[in-house]
Amino acid sequence: MPASTRYWAWLENDWRQPTRGWVEYNWGGDSAGGTSRRVAAGITLKPSTSLEFSLRPSYSWNYDDAQWVENADTDGDGQDDRYVYGELDSKTLDLTTRANIIFSPRLSLEIYAQPFVTAGEYTGFKELVTPDSYRFAPVGEPDDNPDFRRRSLRSNVVLRWEYLPGSTVFLVWSQNRGDSSSRPRLRALHNLGSSLSDAGTNVLFLKATYWANP
Repeated sequence: MPASTRYWAWLENDWRQPTRGWVEYNWGGDSAGGTSRRVAAGITLKPSTSLEFSLRPSYSWNYDDAQWVENADTDGDGQDDRYVYGELDSKTLDLTTRANIIFSPRLSLEIYAQPFVTAGEYTGFKELVTPDSYRFAPVGEPDDNPDFRRRSLRSNVVLRWEYLPGSTVFLVWSQNRGDSSSRPRLRALHNLGSSLSDAGTNVLFLKATYWANP
């Protein structure tokens, strides 16, 4: 692995305030020409002791000089003898959201949602020349296009009810949606909106505990 460096800067306000926020920026690079940058922020609103809402978006863009693509058997002996890498330009957007609602000391609702989209385009394909080295030789493009665009939406809703002191019921709804494509276009707003209608799975379960006081 080539030598690398990374820097970051962080700014935040007084966390004792009802409105709290922070901003972060980090960047770095390596001796092979790879670069990485990420900007993130967070804001938490707490208008009352029973309501809290937070939003944490982040956006990153990276260039990797040698990202693994595939292994191949070129002489037909059943053993991989070609290890293919490529130069990867990628972008990622994450929008994590949380909300906590306390109806009473015994009844609360927690909501979590994470829309996520990432896209990457490969160029400059090459194969590793010598094991345990950083030496490459150019090769043609793989048969399968490794470019990608993936998006997902993960969410959880948890209702908590303490029906007796120490005895609690949890009702949980979990959802996971996703979609992928070989078109390396991020199109952040379009893909975040489309994630709401992607195919996915829903899980609903109930958990109950009872505190037995001998």
